[in-house]
Amino acid sequence: MYTAYFDGSYLPNKDKCITGFVIYGPDDSLVEKSSREAGQGNSHIAECKALYRLATSLERLRVAQAIVYGDSQSLIQQVQQLSRLGLNPVVRQIVKQVRVMFSQNPGWNISWVPRKDNFIADALACPWGMLERIPKVKPTPKRSAVGSCESILNASRIRYLGENDYLVYECGTDFLVNLLSPSCSCATFSRGGGQYKCRHLFSLETYLSQRT
Repeated sequence: MYTAYFDGSYLPNKDKCITGFVIYGPDDSLVEKSSREAGQGNSHIAECKALYRLATSLERLRVAQAIVYGDSQSLIQQVQQLSRLGLNPVVRQIVKQVRVMFSQNPGWNISWVPRKDNFIADALACPWGMLERIPKVKPTPKRSAVGSCESILNASRIRYLGENDYLVYECGTDFLVNLLSPSCSCATFSRGGGQYKCRHLFSLETYLSQRT
């Protein structure tokens, strides 16, 4: 069974959509990753385009069985035909195309996950992209059972993925952090255009310096 994640983002100041998706094989190894601009639109159109591009790649790869995850509950319900299509003609056209692709591939399933579990696709859909820093093996993040906003300077909340990549857990969300770039998948780093360090970068640097 293949596993795939998708996400889309919209930059209103540039009127630009960005799509991201990642596909892992039955052995959890990385098969394909994508981070691309997708023209004008809005956040929902960006999500739709990301899912369409992912489905197109699954067809190209001739994947017979796959579970697709996304954090847009409304889009997934539309694809599953559990809710009506919206009025936006672009969204309606893309969702109809995706429905056909899923109907032609009965081994595909789509399911909703919270954003904190969609952190890889979320990172790929960031304005600056994180294409070269996506884990080569599907990660299984370690999370706190409580999920409270405690200090992240704790070994149980930080996981090393390799090649300077870390998962930093805070307030129920995993953030993909790279110290070499530096970069972080959080909204604060995104709003700063990647020019300013966020608390996750500062905290991770502090944590690692304390260990040496």
